[in-house]
Amino acid sequence: MPEPNFQIKICGITNAPVAIAAIEAGADAIGLNFYARSLRRVETEIVPTILSAIKSLENACVCVGVFVNSSPAEVEKTAAEYNLDLIQLHGDEGIEIAKILGPRRVIRAIRIRENRFDQAFSEIRDWHTEGVRQFILDYGNSSQFGGTGSVLDWTATGKLIERCRQAIPDARLILAGGLTPQNVSMAIAATGADGVDTASGVEESPGKKDALLIDHFVQAAAQAFKSRGVKKP
Repeated sequence: MPEPNFQIKICGITNAPVAIAAIEAGADAIGLNFYARSLRRVETEIVPTILSAIKSLENACVCVGVFVNSSPAEVEKTAAEYNLDLIQLHGDEGIEIAKILGPRRVIRAIRIRENRFDQAFSEIRDWHTEGVRQFILDYGNSSQFGGTGSVLDWTATGKLIERCRQAIPDARLILAGGLTPQNVSMAIAATGADGVDTASGVEESPGKKDALLIDHFVQAAAQAFKSRGVKKP
């Protein structure tokens, strides 16, 4: 069975009303952040409530667990407990973890530091060799794992995506990094990404999502993909 994939993901969901708002707006994936030091960490006792709310909706949704430098055993335990569809590795994990977790379950976050796009391509190629097919392209920050609000160079990112399509045609490239309702359409057009992922871009304050911003983001992204003739996976 092929791994689940998605086109529009709202990450850093911390409660059921926001999860419902994201899915009803048209997002086809939500991210639950299990990184203890994140402002967007979801409290484990809230997760069952979020999952129950998701199941009550008619719209399909991919549930992604976000982990940073957790042990394989800890990731496996959490993924099994909450029946997560995909596992997003957003830290400095070694490539060997893909085999342990099952590469088709893994989304590898590629944190691009100092415009090192050649290095990013090598990392994508190496993880793909281990069977990973889905990648999130995010702005790299040595002191923060995601949610920085910083934007990648979209022209260079587009060239990276095209290079990957030529060399690794079955890879899915998801754009992140400072995406907002105001810029997501331009980002999709400039990069040709397969999907988009936002967290801080739809918040009224760090960790607090705004339902209206989520709706505007999803509608803008959906229209941009439609304009490119890209259907939801």
